[in-house]
Amino acid sequence: ICVRLVVEAVILMVDPPGHRRRSWFSMQKFMQSRTFTKKVLAIEGGRVSDEVWRLLQEGYFAHPEWDIQKIRHVSRAAAIVALWVEHQAMKTRHIELSSEEEPYAAKTRTAPQLSRPAAGVP
Repeated sequence: ICVRLVVEAVILMVDPPGHRRRSWFSMQKFMQSRTFTKKVLAIEGGRVSDEVWRLLQEGYFAHPEWDIQKIRHVSRAAAIVALWVEHQAMKTRHIELSSEEEPYAAKTRTAPQLSRPAAGVP
């Protein structure tokens, strides 16, 4: 189920109207289409709509199986894609997450803390 959630989330971002009506076979065919890669790459510079954002939050990020460690246990590739989905959703929405808004996966891992160099240190 973890891998399917990740694939559905990507398809939701690429093709919002048809993301849930797809069988596993039809999702595989969709990902093999000539336009799929172009659509995924277009997300990099685009924005997710409010509706897609809501569906990602409620249907995917809040799902108990949307846990990067669980996903990684099943498929490392799917875990990388799940992180990409989260990143794209957050980046394109320009949202600073509060503890109530964090995706489930973000709650289960610690982000690295960046420190600033002391004044006068090159």
